[in-house]
Amino acid sequence: MSGVAPLMAAARNYAFTLNAEAMPKGVYAGTVNIGAAIDRSAGLRAMTANGIELDPRFPSIDPDDIAGEIWTLVTKRDRVEVILPPLPPV
Repeated sequence: MSGVAPLMAAARNYAFTLNAEAMPKGVYAGTVNIGAAIDRSAGLRAMTANGIELDPRFPSIDPDDIAGEIWTLVTKRDRVEVILPPLPPV
């Protein structure tokens, strides 16, 4: 099995294509990819419920920051994709 990468690539491709086709009608489509634990979430509580500490290198993100990025995507409509937290420069 190849994992989730092909599925994620297909979903990303679909969002870009859908946005390009729907934009002339005033419809926006975008995608938000989150590669972190979400602070104050049930998922993070479950991961740390037994007192197990997360690897400090594993990022976490505030849900308010996620909401802000989504708001920016929807209001500006200047990009189709946002990756959170941002990837470090190469």
